[in-house]
Amino acid sequence: MQKRSAMTLAGVAILAMGAWTVATAAADSTATEGAAAPMTKISPDDTALDPSVGRPQRGEKGSLHVETRPAGLVVFYDGEEMGKTPFTKEVSSGRGDVSVMMDDYQFSKGRANVFPGKTTNLYYEIKGLFGIVKVKATPATAKSPVSVFIDDRFVGKCFGDWFTIAGKSNELKVGKHFLKLKGAGGLAAQEISLNAGDTTKVEVRLRK
Repeated sequence: MQKRSAMTLAGVAILAMGAWTVATAAADSTATEGAAAPMTKISPDDTALDPSVGRPQRGEKGSLHVETRPAGLVVFYDGEEMGKTPFTKEVSSGRGDVSVMMDDYQFSKGRANVFPGKTTNLYYEIKGLFGIVKVKATPATAKSPVSVFIDDRFVGKCFGDWFTIAGKSNELKVGKHFLKLKGAGGLAAQEISLNAGDTTKVEVRLRK
């Protein structure tokens, strides 16, 4: 099995019409453009994620069908890499762990039932893994810029107008981060939180 580094991210799992939808935080803007058209839902299986139905018999043959939006996410079932979505594959029946990966970041993990002689259908929707932060610092000018740090990593300089920090390259994942600014006018620091679908805007005044 191919090894992948995985960082668990907070997500929301919703059991609706028998299909599992997983939503995480907003992606950087280029990742979601043109993705508004809804994906055709696969045929739901009301028992796929319901533990009350009892543990399916193990050792028989069943099938797992997984679709995602966007497509091309990597899925593991019971520790085995199934491939990229969409796919339908024969698997051993029973109740197994399902993990969905995007760019080596794990955004969902759960358990699903696979019944002998049946196909278990799963549907996942992801809005992205990374958020956006806009920072404006005072005082800051072209001649006297302010250095910006996220989690003690230098990410750029603010010259008086809004400075945008976004995307995978800056590791702006969902959750809390520590913002620090340093310039000739002094220092400023605060904790920020990135929420699903939001751009976080921060205006700060440096103090000696």
